[in-house]
Amino acid sequence: MPETASPRIVLAIEDLLLASRVREALRGFQVDLVGWPTQDAAGSTLPPDCLLVSMAARRSDPVSAIVHAKELGMKVIAVAGHLETQRLDQARAAGADRVVANSSVSAHLPEILRAAGIDLSEAS
Repeated sequence: MPETASPRIVLAIEDLLLASRVREALRGFQVDLVGWPTQDAAGSTLPPDCLLVSMAARRSDPVSAIVHAKELGMKVIAVAGHLETQRLDQARAAGADRVVANSSVSAHLPEILRAAGIDLSEAS
């Protein structure tokens, strides 16, 4: 039985603490965290499986990133503070598959990804 490739997840989070929590939450799972845009050795663009984007970004436009990711057929999980209702609403309006509070990321990220349709396997 052939092995399936690890899901490729774009981590578009400027907050270093939140990014660290994401990496820690995915420790023990076969997953490939990549930057945006993603290119292979031959230089062709490869759309990842999922965009994990912070709505609190200041150096980029998370709404445009969500729209672009959806155009590429990616799943999108947007995160923001639980009191940042305007940002959470913007993510929903842009088409994010899941919109979650930052606090849920550390505690429930594998379940959130699975609920969005990302197949996670534990690392062997």
